[in-house]
Amino acid sequence: MEQTLNKKIMTKKIIILFFTLFVSVSAATAQDIITLKSAEEIKAKVQEIGTDNVKYKKYDNLNGPTYTLVKSDIFMIKYENGEKEVFTAQNQPVQEKQASTPTGSSVQQNDYSQINAMTKRGKVPLREKNYEIGIQLDAGTGWFYVSDSKGNYKDENNGGFIGGGGIFVDIYPQKTDFWLLGAGLSYWWHYYMTDYDYDLSLSYVNWDLYFGGRDPLKISGVKLYAKVGLRLGFLTGATISDANSNSVNAKSDFNSTVFGMMTEWGYPTKHFDFGVKAFWMPTNIYKSGALSGSDLSSGIWGITLTCAYRFSF
Repeated sequence: MEQTLNKKIMTKKIIILFFTLFVSVSAATAQDIITLKSAEEIKAKVQEIGTDNVKYKKYDNLNGPTYTLVKSDIFMIKYENGEKEVFTAQNQPVQEKQASTPTGSSVQQNDYSQINAMTKRGKVPLREKNYEIGIQLDAGTGWFYVSDSKGNYKDENNGGFIGGGGIFVDIYPQKTDFWLLGAGLSYWWHYYMTDYDYDLSLSYVNWDLYFGGRDPLKISGVKLYAKVGLRLGFLTGATISDANSNSVNAKSDFNSTVFGMMTEWGYPTKHFDFGVKAFWMPTNIYKSGALSGSDLSSGIWGITLTCAYRFSF
């Protein structure tokens, strides 16, 4: 009897919990989003759409005052039912599908020509998707170093060349955001000329995770893109060559994974990004015991010129 009563009480609690969650989610989505041409978003409840302005109440204060916006300042309104209304320079709404607006008017389906013309004038990017996919090529110089536990460098002239390429995907929280989260997968080849009578060749498959910003990100009026993140490298090959061009496979002397940081800054265009990338892999690239000295550590850093092409906008 007691077990049956406990089961009934537990069932009621679960039903109440699910009902509370359902109400919370419904309340969170039952709001209109007004996006301004400045990319600012306002959570609101639209009251009236007039000839030249839009009246609304703030969603978190529905009993408060009524605010008014000029239509020419509005980029788009996303209603609680998912319907979107984009405003052109002529203050006429353009919607993604045939539907009646709150004022009773209807528009043709997917008029992207009007949308694109308006976004160029308003300088607010309208992306058809929340992500962009691209390919990237890099070429530059790097440095392989060995240091002791006190930070004193043992090898100081181990410069070399770096080259690589890969794919990446950038994800934007909203289509008008310039903030992004991204990931990249690439193959990089390193060639270092050491202080000793040998050269070192390394190859890695790198996995990058980063955050940053892109168009319309501007610093001092200059359009830029920026990325800062983490890099995980997986060793695919290591070769040591002596002065007589005799090569030895030294992959067993190196750690299979290395960890570090990366950053990239540059100038974006519609399809291309041109920039500079820097990375630092401070974790040991040599395995423990591979160096003569238990207190020695090793790492690599580099700087490259980079060019990327984006397929999806």
